[in-house]
Amino acid sequence: MISISKKKFKHAFKTKMYSLYAQPVEEASKDEIFRVLCCVIKDFIAKEWVGTRIDKEKAVFYFSMEFLIGRQLESNLLNLDVEHEIEQGLKELGINLDEIIETEPDPGLGNGGLGRLAACFLDSMASVGISGHGYGIRYKYGLFEQKFVNGTQVELPDNWLKNGQYPWET
Repeated sequence: MISISKKKFKHAFKTKMYSLYAQPVEEASKDEIFRVLCCVIKDFIAKEWVGTRIDKEKAVFYFSMEFLIGRQLESNLLNLDVEHEIEQGLKELGINLDEIIETEPDPGLGNGGLGRLAACFLDSMASVGISGHGYGIRYKYGLFEQKFVNGTQVELPDNWLKNGQYPWET
């Protein structure tokens, strides 16, 4: 399990803010704070992830048109059991974690049962220790956003990448 102290997190957060945006935390927008926070958490995850690389053991490669994974920031904080330390570290920096969590876009990688099934399958594999990877299509504008206009469904582009690359992508 990953261990992140509040002090270690704050140092990593400030350092990443300077390396990505060349500015102090106090001058950052909510989107910049969100992206820096994701990068810091991803850096901590990556150290553990390297240890799970597939060498000679069997692995599952799951192909799907959709992966309805949902927002990842809050999920990663909870699964890593570091939410309290991160929340307290951000609070000391004058940042409300709940507000930052709300800025994350829902990744436009699916919108139906197939996507949810694929995401649940990968979650299940991870929870029982099965090595694997999910492969799909990275839709620039999502599959589509559904709206109703005058009682009729219309499909519009889902511009989930309007602020740049999704920070959880590798």
